[in-house]
Amino acid sequence: MKLIKEDLKNNDYYVDMFKIPLIHISSRNWVEKKRSLNILMKNQKSVETDFLKTTYFNQKPESTNDLCRKISSLFEDELKIYLEVNRLKNCHIAHAWFQQEDKNMFHEVHNHNFGVSVVCYMNYDPKIHTPTRFISPNNNVFCGTTEYFTPDNIVEGSIIFFPSIINHYTLPNVSDIPRKIVSWNMWVS
Repeated sequence: MKLIKEDLKNNDYYVDMFKIPLIHISSRNWVEKKRSLNILMKNQKSVETDFLKTTYFNQKPESTNDLCRKISSLFEDELKIYLEVNRLKNCHIAHAWFQQEDKNMFHEVHNHNFGVSVVCYMNYDPKIHTPTRFISPNNNVFCGTTEYFTPDNIVEGSIIFFPSIINHYTLPNVSDIPRKIVSWNMWVS
């Protein structure tokens, strides 16, 4: 009997030893949320580098806590879905920020080493922008090469949840139209 790849995955011979979850949720009431997020972003101080414009909120703890509460309230439905999918009970947003990449800007390889990280795409056109890319912590087991993952079907209002320890980055924005996100780190239990 000749076995083919699909046969192996459907029987006892094939076992995935390690899995890394990425949860992709479409934001509800996106037009309203985007308007609220743009107002929040305008009221924050930004930091610009050669690579990206980021608005961090950890300079003033009261500002950080206020933004985290607002993000938690704004995305209450999506956070509930995330918890249900993962059979978790609680989440707490500890850090939140906005990020804008103008033409030729990008975000270098990094990780957050902090529970779960979340990216919500605020200003994003799949025809001209690229989403966050991820680097596998394990090389390809057959040839040793680095493996990359790019999520499919990212549009404005897409929210991706992933383990913060996973290295990730963005490719340079080749468009004159800025790519904007709101992002946060959270603890879950």
